[in-house]
Amino acid sequence: MVCGVSLTVFAVIALPPASAVASQHPLLVGAAVVWVFLVGGPLWFGTCHVAHLIASRDEPNYAALWSAARRHWKQAVALALVQGIISLVLLADIVFFVTRAFPGAALVAALFGYALLFWWMNCLYHWPLLVAAHAGIIARDGGAPPRLRSVLKNALVMAVSAPGFTSIFLLATMVTFALLAATGVGLAMLGAGLVAIVTTTAGRAQLVRFGALPEPPNTDGPAVDQGWRMR
Repeated sequence: MVCGVSLTVFAVIALPPASAVASQHPLLVGAAVVWVFLVGGPLWFGTCHVAHLIASRDEPNYAALWSAARRHWKQAVALALVQGIISLVLLADIVFFVTRAFPGAALVAALFGYALLFWWMNCLYHWPLLVAAHAGIIARDGGAPPRLRSVLKNALVMAVSAPGFTSIFLLATMVTFALLAATGVGLAMLGAGLVAIVTTTAGRAQLVRFGALPEPPNTDGPAVDQGWRMR
């Protein structure tokens, strides 16, 4: 399942933009950027949905990747745009101040660097929270559909309330991606699936801490006989 999802994400999201960049044609590069957001966002939502099914011990299947991407593509595109635009703005600020020679430029660049890392700490929870919201784990009053504003707010609360935990998982995600990218084949075969599982694990651990999910069963403890019950 992880290999199938990862290969799909790599073939659909990575290969077309890579071909466009290799061609160095401005129109193709611009189309590749649009492709990443319009197609990559929904497909990544579907990947995190499959990871959620695996973590929930539900019944993950390959079709769930596409069905989830199709049902919630609008919010997935919007979330991908928010993540991408803010990341690009912060990166541009870092580059701008690093290339300037006035006093304090390095300090300002460092501050923007910390802001970018903190934003990525928030991004770690965005997709798992959006998936959890659509799965009914995080429900709004009256059963209203989830809003992106709530996803962003909840991710901020999680990142601020557990900065050490979040930093460890962010580092684990970045190291996993870097190691798989270094192998090339590993990125195509396992990249998307493993990264989605790592971020989903972090998100579910926080949901357990906040009481939205029950504590996982202790498989190392003694078996407990609940007995027979009539309902």
